[in-house]
Amino acid sequence: MAGVSFRELPTRAQRFVGAAVVAGCGITALAVVRATPQIDLRTAAMVAVATAAGLVKVPLPVVGSLSLAHSMVLATLLGFGLGPATFAGFLSAFASSLGSRLQGRRPALHRTAFNAGAIAISTFVAGAVYLALGGTIGVVELPKTLWLLIAYTAVFALVNIGLVAVAIHLSGDGDIGPTLEANLRWAVPGYLAGSAIAALINLLHVRDSLVVLVLGSPFAYLLHSAYRVRARRAEDERRHSLETAELYRGLTEALARAIEAKDDNTENHLQRVQAYCLGVAEAMALPDAEIRALRDAAVLHDIGKIAVPERILAKPGRLTPEEMEAMRVHPIVGAEILGAVPFPYPLTPIVRHHHERWDGSGYPDGLAGDAIPIGARILSVVDCYDALTSERPYREALPREEALAYLRKESGRMFDPRVVDEMVRRAAALESRVAEATRRAAPVEEALAGLPDGPAADPDAPESAAPTARDAPVLFEIARIAALELDVPDRLALLTARLGGWIRFRSLALYRLEEGGGVLRATFASGLGAARLSGLGLRVGERIAGWVARRQEPFVGVAHSDPLSRDGCRSDLEELFDDPEVGTLRAAAAVPVMLDDEPLGVLALYDEAERPFDAEAVRRLSLVSGYVAKLVAPDGGLARRRAGQ
Repeated sequence: MAGVSFRELPTRAQRFVGAAVVAGCGITALAVVRATPQIDLRTAAMVAVATAAGLVKVPLPVVGSLSLAHSMVLATLLGFGLGPATFAGFLSAFASSLGSRLQGRRPALHRTAFNAGAIAISTFVAGAVYLALGGTIGVVELPKTLWLLIAYTAVFALVNIGLVAVAIHLSGDGDIGPTLEANLRWAVPGYLAGSAIAALINLLHVRDSLVVLVLGSPFAYLLHSAYRVRARRAEDERRHSLETAELYRGLTEALARAIEAKDDNTENHLQRVQAYCLGVAEAMALPDAEIRALRDAAVLHDIGKIAVPERILAKPGRLTPEEMEAMRVHPIVGAEILGAVPFPYPLTPIVRHHHERWDGSGYPDGLAGDAIPIGARILSVVDCYDALTSERPYREALPREEALAYLRKESGRMFDPRVVDEMVRRAAALESRVAEATRRAAPVEEALAGLPDGPAADPDAPESAAPTARDAPVLFEIARIAALELDVPDRLALLTARLGGWIRFRSLALYRLEEGGGVLRATFASGLGAARLSGLGLRVGERIAGWVARRQEPFVGVAHSDPLSRDGCRSDLEELFDDPEVGTLRAAAAVPVMLDDEPLGVLALYDEAERPFDAEAVRRLSLVSGYVAKLVAPDGGLARRRAGQ
């Protein structure tokens, strides 16, 4: 509830806090009215001392604090009865709030009122137990009173810290179990020591009240000082641990975003996955530690892709078995990287197992069913859903209902049915949350400006090669065509006609980079569907031609028939497949067009799926691209030729 106004609390938390305040006030009023014996001047003085003791307090490691008021309130109970003690406990909470304000903090009014109600309830319940077990007002009989004090302390600690833990849980700031366990572990020893001080005060009080104040105060002060030192050390260690974990998380998250930016799959994927994961996890009422782990794992789960070559990450076509094996390494590498970070929650298992399948056929360890961490099961479903509903180089984005239908189909085989049910039920509602997360995501381009280039291209990929003796006649004729004093489109038409006798293809397209470098535009087309091909625009980085423009590497592939299984590539021409002619052009080969290391565009060939291009066709096309580059350079290459004369 820290730092949150009452109106900002969830409704259930508001109701609980309000009920605690009303109950505390009612119990205090009842205890004072029914006080036995009646409150006199000495009793009022003791209540005032107990109230003032609330000004001195020691913070607990997790939440809340201990104060000297506990000793003085219990001493009031032992010497003057349940009514004055309950009243003193109630007032001490307001004294504690005053102490916080004197130190520069401004606790919210609802927190102060709740603490007052909780202490009053705890004091009344624990005091009632003390009296019910045989405790006598004004009489301390050892060892009988010792066991009664232990019972009082246990009940008081359990009720008080329990009320606080429930309020924290209902506010969404933590789970009841961990909060209760952590604070009881730290508070009970302090409460027991405070109870011992209270017994000593009561023993001395029977003889002389002044002796009580003189002799009891040093003991209380020493107790307070010793515990405060202990609590500060524990808090410093906890803060250092959290700061270290946060530092490592920030560094690894920056690296994860860098890897995402190097991967051309999609933009803001990590932010969307995180928002979806948190929504599903909260709906499934996961423990707070699991939610925090999933929050970070959603961003860091693909950090292991640092070990995967960039050409595989960005490949717009189907991965080979060898490439799939390289890709399967990334969960292991990611878990090893994050395993060295002292995260205070179970993050590493989620990263390692987010590619496991419900039926046990996943990787890297072949876990099945509930043996897979719940966070990994949620991440698996969400990651797939976001991939299906986002544009990828190898597939268009699917509508929500088609993506959800796929999840349903794989429920019980690939995915946990419970997670799928929750995702299906909440997908529409989560979209606004995801949109907000994406809007707030900071751009990474500036942060990545200084990153080095990715790994070198695959040595087995098709590349341009030096011309052979058999190439010479064709290249000589192409060079002669390029040198003709004709308009560029005419020379390109002649060159394409000559190329048709050397490389088999049905259509050719020359894509030029538009100003700004983000879009390719088909400025020349020949063959089947040339009229529709001409003017076609593609974004750099997408589909085959866009991939070639981004990577400056040749590529050959065939358009997929089943995008969900990634059995091929996303074709440059997919919007035109309704055309009977263009619809047959499923095979493609593309090479970059460059002049003096300056990218100008892409030269692409298209053919029927049954006639895919081979490495030799790509080699020849790469040789031709140099002549095409000279043609499409400013002034059709004339300025460059004249400068060289």
